[in-house]
Amino acid sequence: MGSLLLLIGSLKPHEAALVGACFAALVGAVSTVLSGVLRDFLAKSWSDKRDHQESAKEVFRGYAEPLASATTALYWRLNEMVSGNGRASFLTAKEPRNEFDQYKLLSTYFRLAAVLGWLRALRRELSFLRAYGHRRIGELDAALDAFEKSLADGHEVEVLRLRGLQELWGIPLINDARAEERSAVAVEDRIERALHGKVATRAADLESAAQLELCRELADLIAEKSGCKTIQTVVLKETQARSICQIDIRQAWLYRDWQTAIGDMMIRETKASNRNFEVIGYGDFEEMLLAPTKTQYRSLSRIAALFHDVDLERKDLYDARPVALHKLLGATAALIVALADTRIGKNTVDATTAKRARLTHAGHAGIKPGTIRSWRTRWLPLVATIATRVPAKSPAHHPLQE
Repeated sequence: MGSLLLLIGSLKPHEAALVGACFAALVGAVSTVLSGVLRDFLAKSWSDKRDHQESAKEVFRGYAEPLASATTALYWRLNEMVSGNGRASFLTAKEPRNEFDQYKLLSTYFRLAAVLGWLRALRRELSFLRAYGHRRIGELDAALDAFEKSLADGHEVEVLRLRGLQELWGIPLINDARAEERSAVAVEDRIERALHGKVATRAADLESAAQLELCRELADLIAEKSGCKTIQTVVLKETQARSICQIDIRQAWLYRDWQTAIGDMMIRETKASNRNFEVIGYGDFEEMLLAPTKTQYRSLSRIAALFHDVDLERKDLYDARPVALHKLLGATAALIVALADTRIGKNTVDATTAKRARLTHAGHAGIKPGTIRSWRTRWLPLVATIATRVPAKSPAHHPLQE
């Protein structure tokens, strides 16, 4: 630049003016070309984004209504089950079930499977929704994730087992939440190692001596984590049956890949203009129950395990599924609220359901981990007063064969 200025300074006035005019013309031409290119690029980018947003809106409209309908049906069924007024008796009805109880059980399976089907279909087209870029869509995506997590996450059960054993053996609770969770995981790992390589799949299947040995290992581990003295063997013997029940606490989780498999089982391609998939109806679901393939049977069995013979009318410290169903109710309510608050989906949820779901979402333990801990803590002091119980045996038949 300095050399150029020196060169221009050495020129005669008319020559310098000519060079300056040429330089200005060159800069103007380059500026005009660049501004045109940039304008065309930005205009096309804006146009593509707008078109993509409109396409995403159409995709969302196509799934919002059936997803809201399926979620509403599941919400009211779960709400009915956990109401505590005997409406969940069909889950524990004795065999043979009457026609109504059998319908309620199988339709409960269907309602959960249908929601998982619509979620799977939506996930397969969710890239369009994420590109939509609207804050409400992000909230809906978070609600979808929370729903799936409520079915797959069992950390509360690990802590529930740990606290139950602490109550039985008189070990102080661990105040630090992270330390408590690490201790709960350590207990889970120790149980898995004790059962590894054995025919037994549950602690209840071990010989009595092996059960006592496992109780000793866990008691020593928990006492160390809690900073207390070793538990006397006489205490472990007196509480052995109840401790084994607590170790084998009944649970049924639908892990995310299992949810995906259930969703794939429930959907089929459609020619509808605004979506590519639809969920099968109840009639097709019944046909599937009567004659499932091996793959379908695995998925159906996992759904059945969550509901079969779960007693929601009494507090069973050895069955974690009531906690899971309360969590599922809260997550279902949150999904309904997210749909209702989304501009495109707000008209898909009726006012009564939206109002009730907001109340559930605001105060239900299923979506507030801290509340779950409080709810769980209220149950645990009852452990010490429960009489010795014989560990429940596995059912001789599968619930799908009822």
